[in-house]
Amino acid sequence: MKKDFMYLEDELNYIDYELSKLAKKKNKLFSKKLPPVCVFKRKNSFVYYLVDENGKKKYVKKQDYDKLKLIFQMGYEQNLYKKLVESRKIIKRFLDKYEENSIRNVYEELSEGRKKFINPVVESDEEFVRKWYQMYPDHMNTFEVLPSYVTNNGEKVRSKSEMIIADLFKSMSIPYSYETEFVTEDGKRYYPDFVLLNKRTRKTYVWEHLGLISDEDYASKNFLKLCEYEKSNLKFGENFIISMESDKYPLDIELIKEKIRRYLI
Repeated sequence: MKKDFMYLEDELNYIDYELSKLAKKKNKLFSKKLPPVCVFKRKNSFVYYLVDENGKKKYVKKQDYDKLKLIFQMGYEQNLYKKLVESRKIIKRFLDKYEENSIRNVYEELSEGRKKFINPVVESDEEFVRKWYQMYPDHMNTFEVLPSYVTNNGEKVRSKSEMIIADLFKSMSIPYSYETEFVTEDGKRYYPDFVLLNKRTRKTYVWEHLGLISDEDYASKNFLKLCEYEKSNLKFGENFIISMESDKYPLDIELIKEKIRRYLI
């Protein structure tokens, strides 16, 4: 249901976008009634007739196809606008009434006295996150963290930027694990900077921060790693997130926040 809910939200955004484009010419679209057009197929081509108010047909010559094109285009856009408005109402009505967490809340809203006797069918967020941390233990990389920076969670990370990013995750209530182990399909072991959980969708993401992208050796090494990730079904924008900085372009904190909001909340 989560995926369906997210799909509907995306669909609503798409509809709003398309409506915004058509809204600019809405008055023109519906300013006058379009004449009916009859279309007949003749062998390998089509012939067209305009129909007047009395039902009389008038053949459309090829030199008048520009007028025909305008009629068809306006008719299409009229129908599209109506269908978009209708679809938007249906989706909006559902989203307004649907409570995303209502299924989980059947258990969460019970008293503690009742909960102790119940084995919940739908796992609570708290229990899911607890098990998620067990699946993705942190600090699996045995390479010593030197120099180290300490996050607000009290963990050591390898750079000031990683510390800032980790603290943003914590402040925005995003479960994360630092340098857990990721094994590629051909058995290579990597330790991504962060593995994170979107609690709403219960989807896991890998986040790599490329902090020395202007260094040629560093960039080349990480390029190969990203290729290995892609072969192992980590897809950028789907379940894989990248942030970068260089000597000339420092860490963009606002962009980091935007990525967190887009993928992890």
